Amino acid sequence: MKITTASLLTLAIAVLSVSGASSPKFDGKIVSLVRNPSHKRDFRAHIKKLAHRYPHIKHGGNKPTATAAAVAAVAGVGAVPVTNVGTDVEYYGPVQIGNPPQTFNLNFDTGSADIWLPSSSCKAQSCVAHSRYNAANSSTYQFATSPEDGLFGLGFNTIQSVPGVKTFMDNAIAAKAVTLPVISAYLPSVRRNGGKDGHYLFGAIDDTKFTGNLTYVPVTEQGYWQITIQDVSFNGQSLNHTAEGIVDTGSTLIMVSDSVATSVHKHVKGSTFSQDYQGWLVPCAVANVTGSVSFTMAGKPFEVPVADLAWQAITEGSKTCFSGIQGGADGLWILGDVFIKNNYCVFDHSAKASIGIAPLK
Repeated sequence: MKITTASLLTLAIAVLSVSGASSPKFDGKIVSLVRNPSHKRDFRAHIKKLAHRYPHIKHGGNKPTATAAAVAAVAGVGAVPVTNVGTDVEYYGPVQIGNPPQTFNLNFDTGSADIWLPSSSCKAQSCVAHSRYNAANSSTYQFATSPEDGLFGLGFNTIQSVPGVKTFMDNAIAAKAVTLPVISAYLPSVRRNGGKDGHYLFGAIDDTKFTGNLTYVPVTEQGYWQITIQDVSFNGQSLNHTAEGIVDTGSTLIMVSDSVATSVHKHVKGSTFSQDYQGWLVPCAVANVTGSVSFTMAGKPFEVPVADLAWQAITEGSKTCFSGIQGGADGLWILGDVFIKNNYCVFDHSAKASIGIAPLK
């Protein structure tokens, strides 16, 4: 697709997530993103967040027995250029909501379906540290906000907190405001190209960002973007595991079962499970190792370089890193940004929902 320059997209709160409200207008405008300069990685906090969000995730698993450039939009397409926060930790940016517009930093998240904002009525420190939505100042306000901070859900409406409420994409598709019923995620890593030029595209696919053709993996259950993972392999050697999983832009790590995490790390020299950290550790030097862990879906393996297992040093200057693949997911596995930053993902809302996946260039 051809990329051109465009301006800021303003989203009205009634358009975003209120059933029966007026339809959204994606007229080729853009949502700018900013970097969080104070963000610091916190492995324990990340695992706790996952465990709270997905109850089947065990905290740390069991001990094993063995800055983006602007991407613009064309008619019928909304483009969100993303900034890589920290080092491949999360991707978020300011979205204007209401009339007159109020600005919030929102995390675009395929692992949820709600839009959450901190309310001006919330006086807790966790709220006052952020921009808060003031319903009295918006002519389009139609529902009560929550003190939850900064989430733009891209999941299906079946996991909405309020039954019967339509999602942003439900409204956009119904209004024929997007050319295609898709959300495309291009979230490159710092290691790959400095983490630059990432984007979300609403209503389009940018085929300049991936190699070969997209493989469309059927969604097995609509709620999360749930798919079947047919196998996991290390450097082409099958580990003989299969599971249901979700592709989640709002999660950083890859979370698998304890047995799979053990199988993967057996192949990584120097890796160990830490009882102190309740997670898998690898030598940071793994960042210079070739090879890959592959997840097979719809008959095709999609790679995560072994180098991306060196996610974060356990302490500043340490030669030991937390791994980008962790155990504890004995139900649905989670393919978070460690997977997505290596594979272009198209979340297709067609009648037979699917996720199109192809390796990044």
